[in-house]
Order: sequence, then structure tokens, then C-alpha cells
Amino acid sequence: NESKVAEIRQREESSLTPRPYLTVGGGCLYFIGLICQFTPFCDVFGLIYPGIEFFHGFCYTFVILGSFVLALCTFLFVIGLCWSCTRPWAAIVLIAVGLLGELMLFGGIVSIVIWTLVAIGIFYIYFKWAPEYFDDKQKEFPGWLQDLGNFWQLSSSADEWKKAAAIGGENLGAESRGLVGGFPGGKWMLQQGDEASQAIQEAKDKMSGQGPTQSGTI
Repeated sequence: NESKVAEIRQREESSLTPRPYLTVGGGCLYFIGLICQFTPFCDVFGLIYPGIEFFHGFCYTFVILGSFVLALCTFLFVIGLCWSCTRPWAAIVLIAVGLLGELMLFGGIVSIVIWTLVAIGIFYIYFKWAPEYFDDKQKEFPGWLQDLGNFWQLSSSADEWKKAAAIGGENLGAESRGLVGGFPGGKWMLQQGDEASQAIQEAKDKMSGQGPTQSGTI
């Protein structure tokens, strides 16, 4: 049945709505965690080497910049691993850039700047210039040319945020029910919980819909 297949596809696509927010949000939290982890080392080095001007302010700048690069490289590496089965060529690009950035991080500010320029060039050529080239030539994309998907596209609309949060909550609830149902007695617990929820909802409906009538007849 084509309508049933279309419904299943639409349901699967809607279930992926929270993915960009969770992905980017996780990367931001990882970046904040790295800053909290590495910032105290500046105070320690400042106490050990009080005469070195490097630790009087530049250390914090390097920690923030280094944490950002490390978080970004780890982010690209993890995304590449997740894509290793569905987008293998794009995954190779992300993993290579991520590993190169983590190696260049030990070289200091100059190495970070060089890696940034190289990464921008690679991403522009692979994800921007090459697809436009084949589009202009009206040629079929080769198998090694793959896109980024929509994992990085975030909406600025509050309604979209609410929709993503609602879908994420529904997916989490469904997965939790499946997990609980797999334990001995889990299905019975879920059944009892559903019955209790239904009873509470019916009581609320009676209070809101029949409350005034009852108060008038008493």
C-alpha cells in the first residue's frame, strides 16, 4: 500500500526532527565542558611560573581556542564514525579533517590557523564546489561525492523548537516503554500505568466538564 509506505516514511522523517538540535547542542556542551576542565591549569601554571607573562592572560585565550578546536575535531570525528556505513566517503573527509586538527592542535596557534584554512578549503571543495560543478555540467554525481545532510541546520523559529522537543519527548517515551516492557513484569507495569493515567484524565474531564452542573444540582 503506497499510502501506508508514505505514512511510515513521513513518520521516520519527523522522528529525525530533533537530531540537528541534539547534535549541535551536544557539541556545544562538550566545548563548555572542555573549557571548565582546562581553565584551572592556567592558574596552576601561573603559580608554578609566576614570572612568565604567557600565563597572565594568553593562557586563557589559548584554552578557549584550543577547546573549541578540540571540540570541533572530536565532533567531526564522531559524525564521521556515525556516517561510516551510510555516507562512507563523506565520513572519510570528516574523520581525516578531525584527526588532522587534533594533531595540529599540539603545534600552537600557528598550527591551528593553518588547520583552519586547510579545513575550510577541503570542506568548500568537497561539499560546495564539486556539487555545483557537476550541477553546472548536468552530470550525475559520482559515488564518492556525498552531501552533509541536515544535521547542522537549525531553525530560529520557536515553533520548530517546540515541535522538535515534543517529537524528542515522544521518541524517548516510546523507547523507554520498549525498554521497560522487556523486563519481567514490565508489560503489566505499563498496563497499570496506562490505566492510572486514563483514570486521572477521566477525573479531570469530569471536574472540568461536569463540575458546574453538579454544583448547581446540589
